[in-house]
Amino acid sequence: MKNRYGRRRLTAVPLWGWLVASGCAAALGFALHLLSQELFSNWTADQIANLTVLKPPYPLHVMLIGVLTSMEYGVALVALYALLLYAAPRSTASTRIVVTTALALAIKGTLLRAAIMNLALGLPMKTVVLNEILVPWGTWLAMTALAACVIEVISEVTRLSE
Repeated sequence: MKNRYGRRRLTAVPLWGWLVASGCAAALGFALHLLSQELFSNWTADQIANLTVLKPPYPLHVMLIGVLTSMEYGVALVALYALLLYAAPRSTASTRIVVTTALALAIKGTLLRAAIMNLALGLPMKTVVLNEILVPWGTWLAMTALAACVIEVISEVTRLSE
């Protein structure tokens, strides 16, 4: 089915089709993860065995690289927010912020997977809650909220100046 703009609607694929596609993508990702661990974990350990790795506090050049490359996250969040703005124009900014954050966390594997896997590996609950839930969820929610606020303010200023 196409809408008036010539694009296919999400409803053109039944729910079971989306679930099958999700399962296939997840299974392939997991299989490739296991394969890469099997093939490369010993090699990687050999490569870094005698290296001295920097520890905090990091030197200025490492901090600058970190700041510059964090733009990747910012650009991705803004793009995802913009897609939701286009896909659900009547939704509130708060809803878009929460959905954008949840999608970003899920894609990164930190919505549920990291916490569940670390609990399965035997890490203490309080460590998992802090490091795998509170910090990443709070960080991504704050980043998304700030990006959304900037987008909404710029949009309003632009609208008022027309």
